[in-house]
Amino acid sequence: MPRLLLFLSLAFLLGAGRVQTRDGKSLAGDVALDAGHVVVTTNGAAARIPLDQVASAELAVTPTPKTEVATTGTLPAGWKSQDLGRVKSPGSAKCDSGGLFTLTASGWGAFGATDSLHYAYRTLDGDGQIIARVAKLDDTAGPTIAGVMIRQSLAPDSPMATATLYPTGEVRMGKRPMFPTRGFRGGDEALKNPTAWVRLTRKGTAVAAFRSTDGKFWEHIETRQIPLTGPVLVGVCAFTTGNDWTGSATVDSVQVIPGAPGFTYFPGSDPLAAGVVFTDGSATACDVIGVTPTAVRALIDGRGVVFPREAVARIVFNPMPADLPAPGAPSALLTSGDLFDGDLADITMVAPVYGQPKIPRATFRNVLFGNKTFDARTQLVAIDLAPLTPTPAAWELRTTDGSIVRAQKIALDKAGVTVDDEPAPRPDIVTIRKP
Repeated sequence: MPRLLLFLSLAFLLGAGRVQTRDGKSLAGDVALDAGHVVVTTNGAAARIPLDQVASAELAVTPTPKTEVATTGTLPAGWKSQDLGRVKSPGSAKCDSGGLFTLTASGWGAFGATDSLHYAYRTLDGDGQIIARVAKLDDTAGPTIAGVMIRQSLAPDSPMATATLYPTGEVRMGKRPMFPTRGFRGGDEALKNPTAWVRLTRKGTAVAAFRSTDGKFWEHIETRQIPLTGPVLVGVCAFTTGNDWTGSATVDSVQVIPGAPGFTYFPGSDPLAAGVVFTDGSATACDVIGVTPTAVRALIDGRGVVFPREAVARIVFNPMPADLPAPGAPSALLTSGDLFDGDLADITMVAPVYGQPKIPRATFRNVLFGNKTFDARTQLVAIDLAPLTPTPAAWELRTTDGSIVRAQKIALDKAGVTVDDEPAPRPDIVTIRKP
């Protein structure tokens, strides 16, 4: 293929990053590209590193989500708390330096025309998610419920959604506007001291509730369209079931994570949230919409593309664990954390209900279980088709969406990165490294 010049936006030519040199040195600071050099500026001092001395360069470092902890006062910076609606007794919320929230509350809950509960919250601008572990429900005085909440405002009748743990071990999604419920998930009626990881995601007006046993693999409870606009409030909440007593709950590992959420969530997950990993070690971010015996069909920014099936090692539908083994024997990693062994027969787009948007369905052949079909976007993390056998490459470039381009030669200048004989990634390269 002809030489391709990739023009990077200024945001990715200059930003907080890291550079590792071939002799083992590590430099952190503002990273820029200039005439065959990577330039790292720290406290006003610039270090110019020739490209042939660079082992890896991160042009922009993505902040690592951190657990919310209190450093001063009773709540983390930017957090507030208050009672919502009519409550019999005032509630309270505090957080310690280890990130353990303790809430006391009365109230009748988060449902119906208005809410009645205690809420500790901060703002979230745009899409994102909140994750927490309900560590203890104190039912000494009566049943107490706690979990996470997203709402438009502090008005008791505000549009909202919750993922809350009940004393039975059930996790339920409360919501306003009200919808007919699908039922409850994950309960154990005999459970004495229930705990659960709970999670809410927001993508536009679509809010989804999840539960988990480990905070990584998530069981989907329900998704609803909640009329949320602009900045919203996210946090942890607690309430009793009758507003006649005061209960308490402890919640830890609270994380508020901005950005478009995936179905699964893994700390430090692979940047490729959806796409195709090829047998040669390269990868392309895309939405796979079909698979036949000879081809893999996908969409890139709404444009249809076709890849030879024999060139595809893995199809990714959701964020993957960073430690997921390399593609090998045909199998599928489920969002439940289970591994399903079987050969992929096909992927087709199916409308679950007439008139509704189509979703990808993947069908597998298994000697023991016969054919089994999964909703690819909600039940699959990734499908392995063939082993990964990377071709030799001098350089590997990764973009913000997780796409990977492997190249024999690159050149740097202020305008961008020149890649020989490789497809051009989108103009948002964040990592350049030697494989």
